Amino acid sequence: LVGMYLTIITSESILVGLAVLSKCFESTPYFDSKLVFRVASSIAFNEVLFTLTHRYFLHGTKLGASIHAQHHCCRPSTFSSSFIFNFWDSNTEFSLTHVGMTLFHNSVFHDPFSLLVTLQITYLWYTVVGHSENLKCGHYFHHQYVNSNYSSYTNLVRLRGRDYVKDLVLQRP
Repeated sequence: LVGMYLTIITSESILVGLAVLSKCFESTPYFDSKLVFRVASSIAFNEVLFTLTHRYFLHGTKLGASIHAQHHCCRPSTFSSSFIFNFWDSNTEFSLTHVGMTLFHNSVFHDPFSLLVTLQITYLWYTVVGHSENLKCGHYFHHQYVNSNYSSYTNLVRLRGRDYVKDLVLQRP
């Protein structure tokens, strides 16, 4: 329970911190095709970074698996399982990818408002949509079967290699 609260506090604090540092709350709202393009581009960047981090560190190394297996004991995934993480796991999987996405977004687009929209969408997706037992998106099945879909938003990426989390989770009764 303490880990869950730490995950919620740190993930929300990191997103607010990124938004403050990027001056998102001082930006002027707008709604046009540029916004859609910038948000979609940043989410795509986040997806690549998340998938690679998730697959090759958290599932692909013994160290990563030792901190990530706790999250995968929730089978099938639920809304609350999106918050059940080892503290270091959540800060690798969530924070690292969002810091990377923010750096990408700020260096390419220089647009605080579209970054704010992107941060809100990705947080909602990571915490609610991706682990929903009702919506059953691609990441739901990753939890259910501990399969090779390591992405967050799609069910298209299947990366090969030893999966130490799968080894740990499937060994448990």
